[in-house]
Amino acid sequence: MALVFEARRDVFGGVSPRFALKVILPDFANSNTFRELFINEARLGAQMRHQNLVQIVDFAEDKDRWFIVMEYVEGLTLSKIISTAARHDLVIPLHVLCEIGRQACEGLHFAHQASDGGGQPLGLIHRDIKPSNVMVTAEGGVKILDFGISKGRLRNERSGTVKGTWGYMAPEQAVGERIGPNADIFALGIVLWEMAARRSMFKGYAEEDIRRLLSEDHASRVVPTLDAQYSPLIKVLQRALARHPRERFATAADFGRALSDLLPDPVTVRDEMSGFFAEVDAIQRREQPKRLAVQPDQAANSESRPSPSGFSLDGTREHRDTMLLSGLAGMTVVVIAFVVGFGLYRVLASHPDPTPPPDRPVPAEPAAVAPATPPPAVETTPAADAPVANAPSGMLTLGAVQKADVYVNGALLLPPYGEPRSFPAGHYIISVVSPDGRRVTVALDLAAGKEIKRIWDFEHWKWK
Repeated sequence: MALVFEARRDVFGGVSPRFALKVILPDFANSNTFRELFINEARLGAQMRHQNLVQIVDFAEDKDRWFIVMEYVEGLTLSKIISTAARHDLVIPLHVLCEIGRQACEGLHFAHQASDGGGQPLGLIHRDIKPSNVMVTAEGGVKILDFGISKGRLRNERSGTVKGTWGYMAPEQAVGERIGPNADIFALGIVLWEMAARRSMFKGYAEEDIRRLLSEDHASRVVPTLDAQYSPLIKVLQRALARHPRERFATAADFGRALSDLLPDPVTVRDEMSGFFAEVDAIQRREQPKRLAVQPDQAANSESRPSPSGFSLDGTREHRDTMLLSGLAGMTVVVIAFVVGFGLYRVLASHPDPTPPPDRPVPAEPAAVAPATPPPAVETTPAADAPVANAPSGMLTLGAVQKADVYVNGALLLPPYGEPRSFPAGHYIISVVSPDGRRVTVALDLAAGKEIKRIWDFEHWKWK
């Protein structure tokens, strides 16, 4: 419903502090619903002051265009970090992941406990924790963004309303049930899992499939498939991602303490955070298109008038369009540097799942390998089993006698299982994971025109 720009204020002595200006889009400016969400975000943000939350500086309007002035955060969103790590096979260190989670928990706990000026609890729930709403700074700080669809005492909402981002909603949130702070804990658990797996947990799934998988405790059951280096994190994430809210951590502070227990001393953590950020940032800078420089004299001829708040939104569209053409159209945050007249702003453009028992040996058979945590996932979609046009293919029949999930090259294969499906000829890693975390893995070479059947029996520990 809005765009975010970089804004500068030209003050005495040539000082030009930067801010982030969130401007409601004209298409939504006349919608009472979106205006209410926009006002709610500004109202809540103005009452919360915490180092792990983006701070609201001001809220105003100019010529009926509403905007929020926020602190400018120099950093990278987790969505950028995860996608960069996936593209360049960059492993996100365990300590970095835990520290990011710990700081995010501190911000969430503060928000969950926040009260108004009269001391009354706000009952705030962010409701949209996802990789693009968490930022990491070069100094190793973590900031939670965007309380735009948050739920709290200050907002009246129809019972049964489903709001959030599919793939990050808690099971109770996805079906419109009453939610509490542990819905944010669940969402953060998915974000941390995706940092370790370097892929989305539910990418490509339809809403009804996500809702069904959540009801089957899929999020908690998939945790043991992480690489061995993240094994200390498994119990923590399984508890955060428990199907029932009462089985999760009681508070975000409890979740943060569990992550903190996996961290070394603060100096080591700070150095690891800074080093990892520098590595990702260097990659980002190499990949980022060169931005157009906007000079102050370009705005010299544009007329403007200050709004009562000292902000003006005149002339925004022309410069925004110029910047978008420079190659930044795909960025979530459009960054524009622009200095306008003295003293005036301008915008341009209850317990976790049991620990999985040790894997037992797989009976020897051709192409079988010992049970192990599946290798780093190869990104596929639910339709990945469809044959490529004109490519040689074979048939795979996969499943388990008992209830279990089946993964093909690290990506969940949508049920029903036990039915033959066409796959392109090639090498496949098949993993079968039971609800209690037991797993078995087999490597298969599927030849064109060949049919292979693998049905695992956990009770007798053998392939049928």
